[in-house]
Amino acid sequence: VALACHANTRKLVDKLSNDYISPRFNRPYFHEAVMSSALSLRPLLRPLYAHNLQPGYVLGDDYPELGESILVCATETKTEADLDAYQDHLARVIDKQTTAGCPVQPKMA
Repeated sequence: VALACHANTRKLVDKLSNDYISPRFNRPYFHEAVMSSALSLRPLLRPLYAHNLQPGYVLGDDYPELGESILVCATETKTEADLDAYQDHLARVIDKQTTAGCPVQPKMA
């Protein structure tokens, strides 16, 4: 069971890592990992909660020195589809928050 938890958490960290989200510490981890965000976490996480996803524990409230950081884990009960859903929803939210303007191109320039 512990090996499955560790493997799932490693997969989750790999899937979530991008230009805006990255591991906070360059140290080994087992069940949980701290991820830092270049964007404000509250607006990123709100839509995930709306999709019944539990994205993790925001650490900045209890540990202000960690700023925009979240504690994530993936237990043995999580499937590849669960991890993909988290990654997909987060990527969409990040895209919406980092893309400026209207995504629709005008028909006449």
